[in-house]
Amino acid sequence: MKFATDIFSSKVLCDLDIYREIFEKGATAIIIFNEDLNICYVNQRCAELLGRTSCELLDVPYIDFIDPKEKEFSLELVDKISKGKLDKGGHLRRLISPDGETIWTQIYLQKIEKDDTRYFLAQIIDISPNIKTKQALIDIEQQVQMAFGAAPIGMALVAKDGKLQKVNKQLCELLNYSEEEILQLHFMDLLHPDDLEESIEEYKQMLADKIEIVPDANKRFIDSKGNSIWVSRSVAMVRPEKQPFYFILQVQDRTIQHNLEEELFRLAYRDHLTGIGNRAALVKHITDYISQKRPVGLILLDLDNFKYINDSLAHAAGDILLVEFSKRVKDCVGLAGFLGRLGGDEFVVALPEASFELLNEIASRILKAASIPFELLGYQLAISASIGVTEFFDEIKGQSSDVLGELLRRADLALYSAKDFGKGQICFFDPYMYEQLFERLDLETALRHVLDQNGLEVEYEPIFDLQSGTCVALEALCRWNDKKMGLIPREKFIPLAEQTGLIFQIEEFILRQGCKEVSQLSKQIGRDIGICVHISSLQLDQIGFDLLVTDIVCSAGISPSQVTILKEEEVYSKSFQIIHDNLFGLSQAGMVISLDDFGTGYSCLEHLDNCVVGQIKIGSYFVSKITSKSKPALLESIFSISEAIGAKVAAKGITTDGQLKNLRKMGCELGQGYFLGPIGPISSMSFAVEKILA
Repeated sequence: MKFATDIFSSKVLCDLDIYREIFEKGATAIIIFNEDLNICYVNQRCAELLGRTSCELLDVPYIDFIDPKEKEFSLELVDKISKGKLDKGGHLRRLISPDGETIWTQIYLQKIEKDDTRYFLAQIIDISPNIKTKQALIDIEQQVQMAFGAAPIGMALVAKDGKLQKVNKQLCELLNYSEEEILQLHFMDLLHPDDLEESIEEYKQMLADKIEIVPDANKRFIDSKGNSIWVSRSVAMVRPEKQPFYFILQVQDRTIQHNLEEELFRLAYRDHLTGIGNRAALVKHITDYISQKRPVGLILLDLDNFKYINDSLAHAAGDILLVEFSKRVKDCVGLAGFLGRLGGDEFVVALPEASFELLNEIASRILKAASIPFELLGYQLAISASIGVTEFFDEIKGQSSDVLGELLRRADLALYSAKDFGKGQICFFDPYMYEQLFERLDLETALRHVLDQNGLEVEYEPIFDLQSGTCVALEALCRWNDKKMGLIPREKFIPLAEQTGLIFQIEEFILRQGCKEVSQLSKQIGRDIGICVHISSLQLDQIGFDLLVTDIVCSAGISPSQVTILKEEEVYSKSFQIIHDNLFGLSQAGMVISLDDFGTGYSCLEHLDNCVVGQIKIGSYFVSKITSKSKPALLESIFSISEAIGAKVAAKGITTDGQLKNLRKMGCELGQGYFLGPIGPISSMSFAVEKILA
């Protein structure tokens, strides 16, 4: 203590207060201790460093603040300096603060002698921040090394020339190489040939300092066996100071994700049955075409009478047909455009920048391909297709969805027209089709209105016994006389009613009204008059329809035997079993089942065996071919068929005496037509025709 007091009380230092300030408050911590190692003096910086006051540190052994692991070495150091065996110099030492924290220091220790008394001056520099920074860097480097090796993704360091310098275990396992094998390769050796050109361009841009990082991209790598592996790949350039730059490659296996995405894409854009595109895929292609400013033509097609195949051979057969048909259409389209299935048996072809000639050529190919018989479950099945085509028109504007919607509407109108022309046809869209559509909509609206107002009427065509000349029945027909449009032909509104479902309401009205009026007429003339009513296959396809008809007939007060059900011949377009059950029920109730216009439709003789047919009605087409001297050869066959099944023969459309006489000679029992009696209200009916007996 006396030594320190003497220093600061000396005449020189007393006159230089500035030195006192520097010594006391300088950045260097100072401790003076004696030979017994007890502290004689500490400056303010040292007190702060050790976390105590100056007074608390006086007379405390200097060695108490040294890390226990370094105390022995520190004592040896003091002894050597004391004996002059070691020059003063900096020594790295760890001090311990009162709270146990380690303080890294650089201590400069020297011997001072005063009045034969030996002291030691320790100048202490706190280097903990530097040590911590260096340790942190070491830790970071170790962590980076651990992260590189233990990363769940493949990693590699790639030199400027593309050579692999360092790789981790995951990359080796992913590509099925040993570390020694893969380090012999160039980075480009790992890439799939289809991705090579793009990767080379990215490499050039990085070398030219245009980009520093190539973000994640889905690429294909090639493993040691030549297999393609889908990966997510990123590349970053590293430019260390005073060292050559290199690249960090990161590769993550995404084969599972890729396969899942492929499956999701297939589910989203592929028809599950045929494997071709679906409606979503069509929207995507149209969107792409529109964004590329490429006008697109559309071909819409479906299979004629496809439901018959499903009903007769089951849906599995129908599915096989759709698959085989889609393959043929795909061959017709080739790479010219997109092929998709919209649902059911409806297909669509989109052709960008297609001329009228190309659209017509491909549509013709499809039509021809459809006509070639299909081998299906042991059957030779012949089908046809109807096709609607629309070109791209400049007035079609808006978003791609608007364009697609308009194209589909136009193609659908053309397809509808193709079916009207007899199926198995190609029809191109024409603006007049919209006029027809609006006319049809107006007609449908008017028809719904007249049905709501009970504005339809029933008129009748008399049916005569060709042997006796007596009127035995009346065929009920619907009559629509509109206040604005005038008399509308049945040929115009009945097909519309079938398409819109209004036919159910119309046919029930005719049945009720006809039975009611015939019941009244029978009472007036004192004998039973029959009633013939047309029933569509749509009605016959309704479960329990036979019960409804029986109830209506009985409610009208007439016998079921007075009722003849005229049904279309083309029952194949519906569910045959339901139709058969209804016809059988009507027959069992006592009603007569008549095949209307026999021979003019797609005759299927098996229906004559399966259905209880009591009458065959010859169509007007065959009757018109009869003259006084000749008759169609097929008529003989029709009479033979009727005899075989025990059914009566009726003829419609008799217009001449020659037709009448020939039909009578052939044994035709019933007949109708303008020559015998015109169509009119029930009050105008004539019940005997003298010309028949002449």
